[in-house]
Amino acid sequence: MSEIDLAAYRADLLAIVKRLLDPSAARVGRNVKPFKMIFEAPASEAELSAVEQEIGATLPSDLRRFFAAVSKEIEVSFRLPGKRLEAAPWFDYEELPPERFVQWAYAPAADGSIQEFSYRSPILTGGLFRLKLEDVLQAYGAVDGWRAVYDPETAADEEMADHSRGLLEFFDAGFAFATAPNGDWLAVDQRDGSERLLHVSHEGEEAGIELDQGLFQFVGHQALLGFPGYDFPNLFLFNTAPETDEEPVYPIVTDVAFRATGETGQAWQDWFWRGDLPEASALLAGDEK
Repeated sequence: MSEIDLAAYRADLLAIVKRLLDPSAARVGRNVKPFKMIFEAPASEAELSAVEQEIGATLPSDLRRFFAAVSKEIEVSFRLPGKRLEAAPWFDYEELPPERFVQWAYAPAADGSIQEFSYRSPILTGGLFRLKLEDVLQAYGAVDGWRAVYDPETAADEEMADHSRGLLEFFDAGFAFATAPNGDWLAVDQRDGSERLLHVSHEGEEAGIELDQGLFQFVGHQALLGFPGYDFPNLFLFNTAPETDEEPVYPIVTDVAFRATGETGQAWQDWFWRGDLPEASALLAGDEK
């Protein structure tokens, strides 16, 4: 990403986190009881060097700049307002978002055999975002375990061995720095110097996602949406990349343009913030990769 005013960028992010905590804000989530809202000071050079020494590698440029100038830990975790019903295994939301953001959800019977209840639920039920310097240690180290799982030498046949080699190639393309709730990880692409982000799947069939944006833009768009998080479904929900008719090549790598400023992203912002999104500079929605 080109040079930006890091102090202004940090101020914009912090203003959004504070607005999420503001009980007087007009946003739909004004009554949420946040699980966590953390926005720490930037990391010191000693803290950055300690992490690099422990993993035996230098942090990618944008990742290092983010931790050094913006924050060494941002964590946002909350649920849209409502209450859990005692008589049923679901959440009673105070208000449902527009139809495009609502889905039918199902709850099993006590024995798990049938779907006894069905109810309408937001696709996004809250926010779950975490970016922390110390988490780099776990994410970076965990990749070795998944390399062992998909070792081509232990594959059942040559077709599976080729598939495993494709997965490992995608694993090795990025510098892992954060782990998603489902065990996948975010990584910085190190193949071409672009430092765009990768979302790497550990489940085997799909290799993951190539995002067309770097860390600063990605976090900025997360903030504009209220920090929904970076699980697969959330990234695809706000994907503005055109669909393709090309036959997938396994392991599948999908191109995603995660945007708060696309039609779907703007519709979510309009509903969630109710026009009360803090005035943010263009830095958060910048299109630099």
